[in-house]
Amino acid sequence: MLFRSNLTLQPGSSYVAMASGVLDTGFAANPSGRSITFNVFPHTMANTSSSPGSLVNLTAFHGATDAPAVDVILPGDTTPLINNLHYGEFSTTISVPNSFYLLNVTPASFNNIVLATYEADFSSYADASAVLFASGFLNPANNQSGPAFGLFAALCDGSVIELLPHQSARLQVIHNAAD
Repeated sequence: MLFRSNLTLQPGSSYVAMASGVLDTGFAANPSGRSITFNVFPHTMANTSSSPGSLVNLTAFHGATDAPAVDVILPGDTTPLINNLHYGEFSTTISVPNSFYLLNVTPASFNNIVLATYEADFSSYADASAVLFASGFLNPANNQSGPAFGLFAALCDGSVIELLPHQSARLQVIHNAAD
C-alpha cells in the first residue's frame, strides 16, 4: 500500500483534496520546517462556481516542497492576492474579474524578490472556480532532478491548465535618423 488516510466528508458539501509531498528520502527540506512526506490535504470549503457575473473564484494551494512561504501579487501592486501561503496550505478563496493576469510569485513579505512570473488567462472562465496550485521544485538539482517549479489551475470539471512562465525582452530604440 502506497498511502492510506481516512477523510470524513459531510453530505451535500464540496471538497478538494490535494495529494502532495515526496515518498522517498533525498529531497531538500522545506525552508519553513514543514513535513514534506506525502500526504493528502483536504479543503472543506471548496467552491464549484463563483458569484454570478464575470468573476472567477480562486483558491490557492502551496505544493512545492522546497519553496518558502509565498505571496502571489500582481506586478506593480502592493497588496498580495494570496498572502503568506506555506507548503501544504490552502488560501482563502478570492474572487477576481475574469481577465488576463500576470502573477508574480514572491517569498512571503518580500514582494520585491520575484521567484517567477506566470501568465494566467482567466478571461473565458466567468462564473467558474479553480484551485491555483504550485508544484515541482524551485531547485530540481537538490531534489533528484525532479520537475521544475510550476503554477497550475485545476478547474471544477477536472481539467488542469498549466500557467506559462511570462517571458519578456527589453528593447531600446534610439532615433538616429537625420530627417
